[in-house]
Parts: sequence; C-alpha cells; structure tokens
Amino acid sequence: MATIAWLAAFAATTEASALLSRQNFGSKALRPTAVRNSFPRLLRRFASGGSGEETLPVGLEDVQVKRVSDSEGESVKSLLGGKKKVLGAFLTQWGDFDSFEMAQRLVPKLSQLEAAGVEVIGIGIGSVEGAKEFSRLTGFPADKLWVDESASSYKLMGFAPGFGRRGEQKSEWWNSETVLKATQDWSPYAKLLVMCAGVGSPGTLQEVFRGYLGDRESPEIQKRFPGVLPDWMPGLFGVLGDGYQRPFELATVRLINMNNILTRWELLTPKDKALILQRGGAVVIENDKIRYKHSDRGILGYADVDELVARALDTQTEQKTGAAVTGGEM
Repeated sequence: MATIAWLAAFAATTEASALLSRQNFGSKALRPTAVRNSFPRLLRRFASGGSGEETLPVGLEDVQVKRVSDSEGESVKSLLGGKKKVLGAFLTQWGDFDSFEMAQRLVPKLSQLEAAGVEVIGIGIGSVEGAKEFSRLTGFPADKLWVDESASSYKLMGFAPGFGRRGEQKSEWWNSETVLKATQDWSPYAKLLVMCAGVGSPGTLQEVFRGYLGDRESPEIQKRFPGVLPDWMPGLFGVLGDGYQRPFELATVRLINMNNILTRWELLTPKDKALILQRGGAVVIENDKIRYKHSDRGILGYADVDELVARALDTQTEQKTGAAVTGGEM
C-alpha cells in the first residue's frame, strides 16, 4: 500500500505541476471559477485522437463477437467494414463508469444518427448476461451491443491496456517492462486503485474534480444525461444557477451509476478481472476508412460524445479539414 500511495502522490504532483506551469491563470489563479473552468482544457491534453485515412487493422476478421439481443456471432471486421457510415463505440467492461456514461450520452443521439444513415455499434468487455443488464440499466439497445469477452479487438485497435499491463503498440512508462515486473504479483484491484488515483490514468483526477466542482463550459447534466437523474433532482441544483454544469451534478450521476455497478459487480465485470483495467475508444468509419479515432488513455477519458456524433454526421467535412481532435466527457 505504501508503494501505491507513493505512486499516486508522485503522479498527481508531477501531473499537476506540469499542467499548471503551462496554464496562465493570471490574477484568477486562486479563484474557484477559474480552476473549475480550466479542467476541460486540461483534460483535452490527455485526449488521444485523430482523423485521416487509417484502415481497419488486420486481424479483426478473426475476432468474433456476440450480439447481446440474440447471441448471434459476427466478426468485428464485418461489423465495422463494408458499410457507408459506422460509429463504433468500444466501451470498456460493462461495470465501468466510462461504459455507463458513454452509453447514457449516446442513447439520446441514436435517432438522429439513424436518420442520417449512421449505424451505431457498441462493443464491450464481459459476458452476454452482463451486457443484457447493462442494456437495461443504461437504455442502450441490446441489438446494437456486441460482446468481446477477451477484449481481442481492443488489442488490435491499439487501445490502452491500463496500468501494469502489456500494450500492443506504443507503451507508456506504466506499461514498461520495469513496471510490469514490479507489479506482476499485484491483483487487478490493486492496479485499478492505482489508476483511480491518477497513476497510469492521465486526466482521471481532473475529471473527478470537475464532477464535484462543476464546469461553466458544459451544459446542464439533464441535457446530456436525460433520464439518469430522478425528475425532482435537477431542480435542487437550480440554487447554483442555470445553463451550465453545476457543482455536484455530474458527481451525482456517477454516484447513481456506482450504486448500479457495485450491486451487480460480478454480473457486469468480465471473468478475467485483469480486463477491468482495459481502456476503450471510439471510431467513425466511412467506406472502410477510419475518419476519426479516439483512444481513451485513462479512466473517465472516453470520447466527447458531442464531438463523436458531429464527426459521424459530417465525416466528409472533417476528413477534408483535418481538424484537431479532442476527447473526454464535456
């Protein structure tokens, strides 16, 4: 535990110092509003995304996934390729904050995407039974959800493996041979605790703080997570103002999700508990070309859903402009 605490303190101190040294808060440095408003900008530094002409990686044709609604099997390559437009959400495991929040944010967008001819596919890690419960809790349609029990497609897509796990592509220090050797006897839960403390999980602490402190650059939670909070609850936050994400709003959504997750932990999580560390990502594919890709680097680092949907609805424009890509819940 002492090692975990030291790693957490080191990472948090180093990360905060580096970020703050690059921020010019001026006379507002100590004002809570200035600090709150800085979190979305800081978080974007940890996003990993891009646009261009990348093709689907070789090997996806050999990865079979199961549709949650009927357990029908299909390869990931056939799911994502050979179609005009696809929005592919590589969720993390079913019992993860990231999966819950991304699904909850995508649900209100599904009709708009369908009307525009964009097929939405959600892939997650775990069992079909766990995915059915996830679908019930989040409202994400079971016929659009697919299960990759071993996360094989995530490895091929190059998504981050999490702290103390070997990566398939470019490795961070927390995936180095030194760290792998030092943590080889650690349980996945110990590694998850380290990631929750911000070690090997860039942007996590900033995003957690944003949930508590609020964010004047983001809309109210009810507009982004409709139906998640009880009908009577949003009015309570009105005493703090209107038209922005008030303090504790997002934290309350996460508290509700946490209760649903912890009370169903064994059902929602994969049998191989090492996969609770695996991060996901999102892609927009048009005519077999990846026009946009976001790779989560840490917990709560999933793709900005508004940005993702905008890319899916206008992929031709984005492919031409080559606009910079950012990620993270905003």
